[in-house]
Amino acid sequence: MNRLELTIAIARTSKPPRRVNVRADLQVDKLLGAVKDHFNLDGEYELRLAASHQPLSASAALAEAGVENGAALECVAVLQRSNTPSLIQTGERRKFSQTFGRVYFRDQNSLTEYELRWWPAIIGRLDLADPSRNRLLAVDLHTDEGAEGVSRHHACVTEADGSFFVEALALTNPVFVEGKKLQPGIRTPLATGATLQLGRVLLNFNVRNQ
Repeated sequence: MNRLELTIAIARTSKPPRRVNVRADLQVDKLLGAVKDHFNLDGEYELRLAASHQPLSASAALAEAGVENGAALECVAVLQRSNTPSLIQTGERRKFSQTFGRVYFRDQNSLTEYELRWWPAIIGRLDLADPSRNRLLAVDLHTDEGAEGVSRHHACVTEADGSFFVEALALTNPVFVEGKKLQPGIRTPLATGATLQLGRVLLNFNVRNQ
């Protein structure tokens, strides 16, 4: 049975690449599932040959998809355009689709922890002038020393089918995940352990299951 020696990297993260030895007839989606489990990735991802913008066909065997021995693959998050602004406008606190033991952010500097109990969950600062805008505020950074560059509605966390996502809410409010700047209006997978940066604030995202 033919086997392939491959190098797999998680795009736009600091996670080190992993070398694997797999069957040439292994389906792409099976390899992707194993990669997500190994790197603890949440959300939608796809496998690509390094430097390619086209995903490998999920149902094809690796050899059929053009993957050769010694190839370098990238596991890339699939960005999802959202309707989060309209959800925020309704002000409705939605329940998570499943029960988690705990969902929270930890501030790297102050070690303050912020519980997430609903979505959409706003990350920003308390609006004293218009309290109605605070209903979805889950991470209030108004007392944080590094929050000078954080707006009242800076970023938002959403959840679907047990996976979490984050997005920037405005072009003027930059948000970074693992050092990568987010494009406003696009949902980006938020994996357990990921670091989120808003201004000078660094938040670590954590999910504990039952």
